[in-house]
Amino acid sequence: MTETLLLTVNNHPLTLAESLAYLRVAGKLQPFLMEIVQQYILKQETSAIADIDIDTVEQYIIDFRLQEQLVKPEKFAQWLTTNGMNFADFRASVAFQLKVDQLKAQVAEPKLEEYFTQNQRLLEQVVFSRIVVDNSNLAQDLRQQVEQNGADFNQLAKLHSVVDDAVVGGVMGAISREEMPDFIQAATLNVTPGQIIGPFEIDDLYCLLKVEEVLSATLEGELKQELENQIFEEWLQEKLQQMNVQLAIE
Repeated sequence: MTETLLLTVNNHPLTLAESLAYLRVAGKLQPFLMEIVQQYILKQETSAIADIDIDTVEQYIIDFRLQEQLVKPEKFAQWLTTNGMNFADFRASVAFQLKVDQLKAQVAEPKLEEYFTQNQRLLEQVVFSRIVVDNSNLAQDLRQQVEQNGADFNQLAKLHSVVDDAVVGGVMGAISREEMPDFIQAATLNVTPGQIIGPFEIDDLYCLLKVEEVLSATLEGELKQELENQIFEEWLQEKLQQMNVQLAIE
C-alpha cells in the first residue's frame, strides 16, 4: 500500500503518517486534529446558509486591505505568499468567514439577551485609582487620611505609591468585574464613586483602591460582539465534544 506523501523538506519526502507522528511527539497532534474537526463542523453547519453575494465579499476584501495597509498590489501579493495562499484561496476564505459570521449570529441571537442579563453585574466596569505600598499599617493610615481628614487620594498616590502609575496619581482606568480577582470583584458589587476599598494584600504589597466611576454595561458595540463570540464558542465546544473522532492512521 502506497503511503500518502504530504510534503518534502530539503527534497526529503514526508508522508502523512510521518508528519502526524511528529505532531504526536511534539504534543501538538490533538490541537491539530481538533482544528480539522472544528472546520468540518463549521462547514456542515454553514451548508444551509446561502452563498455570500460577490459585492459583499469584494467590499470585505477592500476593507481588509485598507485596514492592514495592503493596498499596494505587491504588498498584498507578498502577504498572500507569506500566508500560503493565492487570491482565490483568500477570496474563498473570506466568503466562508462571512458565512460563519451569519451562523454565529443565528446561534447567539436567541441566547444573547438572557446571557447579558445573567452576567450584567460582572460586565460592568469600574474606574479605579490606586495606592500600592509595602506596609499594611501605612496603607491603613493612608485610608484614614482620606476618609477622616479629607486628604487627596491621588496626591497621596504620587507621594507614597510604589508602582508606575503613581506619577499620574494612581489612575488605572476602567476594569470589568469579570477581569478582577474574586475578592476585589466581591468588594465592588455595591460601591459608589468616591468610595475606597482595601487595603488588599497582593504579592506582598498592600493596595488601596478608590472607585472613580462605575460604568454600566449595555448590550451594544464591542460588548455585544464579545458576548456573541463567547456564546458561539461555547456552542462550538459542545459540538466538538459530541463528535466521535477516530484517527485512521497510526
